Amino acid sequence: MDPNSRIEVAPDDELQLSPLQVRAILSDRATKLAQTYAQAAESGVAQVGLIAFSRGVHRYGIELDYLTEIRPLESWTPVPGIPDHFPGVIALRGEIVAVIDIAVVFGGAADTGDGERFAVIVTAGDVTADLLADAVDDVHDLLPEQIHPPLSTFTHSRERYIRGLTEEGIALLDVEKLLGDEWLRVSQEPTEERR
Repeated sequence: MDPNSRIEVAPDDELQLSPLQVRAILSDRATKLAQTYAQAAESGVAQVGLIAFSRGVHRYGIELDYLTEIRPLESWTPVPGIPDHFPGVIALRGEIVAVIDIAVVFGGAADTGDGERFAVIVTAGDVTADLLADAVDDVHDLLPEQIHPPLSTFTHSRERYIRGLTEEGIALLDVEKLLGDEWLRVSQEPTEERR
């Protein structure tokens, strides 16, 4: 006896389906869904988990492996004499963490609006930074084939720091390259000497 036969299935009046037809459709869907999960488990293909956030009109994503935390960001402390893509710093549990405006890194203008902001705290190696976000989306689980190479029309900075694009248009950031790039680090040396 089918264990689900005791569950009452109502007819679908809109599509004019009997309870027996509805049960057959639901059973077919459940079988296909189970096969999809089984195939993914058998193939050993690991999904890429990422959190998406928006900055300006663009959406970005970072892999969950690099995410430390997300918190509301009310303000930061400006630091004179540092590049524009660093609006300032924040204190995070006794540590000073740089705020990076990814929109400015990619050649956009700094948005000085008074809207709600979020700190997307990321860590790669021994470097921690706060990526400035206007909004934070949900977590996305993607298969590797759902991440496409960056567009050939990208600017140099976009090509350098974007690992790929999802089908939803989320630009997946390469956090290791972003936080590991000496050009984006602040030091006491003049910029010309670091080139």
